[in-house]
Amino acid sequence: ILKSAMNNLSIDGINIIFNHSNVSPENFGILLRYIYGGNIELTNYDIPEILNILMVADKLGLTDLCDYIQDQLLDSKKELLKQNFVFVNRTSLSYGFEKLSTFCNEVLKQEPKIIF
Repeated sequence: ILKSAMNNLSIDGINIIFNHSNVSPENFGILLRYIYGGNIELTNYDIPEILNILMVADKLGLTDLCDYIQDQLLDSKKELLKQNFVFVNRTSLSYGFEKLSTFCNEVLKQEPKIIF
């Protein structure tokens, strides 16, 4: 699962150090809880935080989690996605998040003024 992230690992005695400048310790902790527990809770996070978690999950190759997060956003946070439209659209295009990209394209068709 984390094969692509192995380049960022080093061993210091008994500790394994994961060094990736774009991953906050909080987000990495959330992903570790998902990896070890199979569960992730997103209700207490705003859209930029959730998208950052999604980007980190993508960097670590957690495709099932990426799909799950996109589904959760689209099921329960559509209005918040619209309020953060520029960031959501840019992120979905940069990372290839198809579900979010489709949502953004539909919003643009229905509400073109959203980008202004």
